[in-house]
Amino acid sequence: MADWALIILTALGSGALASIITTYGTQTRERRQARAQVREAIRRAQDLLSHVCASEQLTVALDSLETSAMLAGLPQYLTILHRDALSVLRQITADVIDLDQPPGEESAHAINDMAFAADHVVGETTRLLTDATWHPILRAPYRWWRTRQLARVMDTLPRPGPRQPEKRRWERDTIRKAKRERKRGRRTL
Repeated sequence: MADWALIILTALGSGALASIITTYGTQTRERRQARAQVREAIRRAQDLLSHVCASEQLTVALDSLETSAMLAGLPQYLTILHRDALSVLRQITADVIDLDQPPGEESAHAINDMAFAADHVVGETTRLLTDATWHPILRAPYRWWRTRQLARVMDTLPRPGPRQPEKRRWERDTIRKAKRERKRGRRTL
């Protein structure tokens, strides 16, 4: 009687083990293909952004990027931040092109600040998404941290620095300034 119980337990255990290995083995291959589709969708969205095209085409490309990123298991918050920054950048460039008269000096400065911030966030999120397709687990803590920083930058009024290498310092200063303003606002309430 004990021999039959051992045989049944062994058969069930090996069947369960084989099904787990098969499931995770096929998911690995499918996720690898999905990550390749994400890289292609990123390239397509960047191409559409660089050319003057209809916003419907960009929306379709971003939908494709979001779907393939979901299938690849990439962070949802990062893809949403990337989409938002691309939308803001596209809107700013469309507004600047559609202006009949040149904007005043203050509004032109504000438009330049917003365009700078959106372009910076688009570049950084694109780099993080591409990095996630190559090393999905290895740099996950760094991606999470950077995504939070970039989301804070998108939520604040940007003040760009004068030179390219100082972008990180500009990011930190922008976030700190927003924190100080929030604390002052809470104290006055």
